[in-house]
Amino acid sequence: MNVELLNGVKISYPKDCGNAPKKIVLVGLYKAFAASNYAHIQENTTEDLIWQMIGKEVIEGHDQALEKLKQYREVEGGLKEIAIFNAITHGNICAVNGKLTFNNSSSFAFCDIFKFRGFSKTAKVKEISSYVIKI
Repeated sequence: MNVELLNGVKISYPKDCGNAPKKIVLVGLYKAFAASNYAHIQENTTEDLIWQMIGKEVIEGHDQALEKLKQYREVEGGLKEIAIFNAITHGNICAVNGKLTFNNSSSFAFCDIFKFRGFSKTAKVKEISSYVIKI
């Protein structure tokens, strides 16, 4: 596992994440979230992004998604760690699963399914479906 500390948040991810261009993009999004680098997230998502928090809400547009990410980063006493267990890519559909740990010791398992606008290396994320379970 690769391990980095970004803006006080520990992030770990599989070493093989550099083998596919979309894996690099996906890990980069989580690293940007850890570092509060919302400009990077905005640059890699479409303006008409649809983010479905399964069983909770649907967020439309990357501006609203960025606001929600800022809120999520501060819940539960603040984000402490992101552990990415798997990043799987196939064409323009990708998935990442892992665990978020917060400063109050609460943790959440997650699986995010990403759909990119196209198949190119520079395609942006246009849809996200997130499954989150408190553990």
